[in-house]
Amino acid sequence: MRSYARAILCVSVAAEARPESPYPRYERAALEALSGQPERALDDLEAAVSRGYGDGEELGRDEDFAALRGSARFPGARRPLEGVPSPPLPAS
Repeated sequence: MRSYARAILCVSVAAEARPESPYPRYERAALEALSGQPERALDDLEAAVSRGYGDGEELGRDEDFAALRGSARFPGARRPLEGVPSPPLPAS
């Protein structure tokens, strides 16, 4: 089993440094989901969406969140993203 504690700590520092950004919270939610902390993961996922995370398609595909899909809270966390198109990929 992997230890996610150090990665969660690093992403938490990023979340504190950029409190308005959704991305550290999304990443922390993924790590928390993988480490067996579903309630914390859902809290951070909801925080990421409320701060502007907008890729509902990616969220639906992201295997890091597989353990959360059976949770009663997961659909509510995704609901604000329903019908929102994925952002375009940056030009290479």
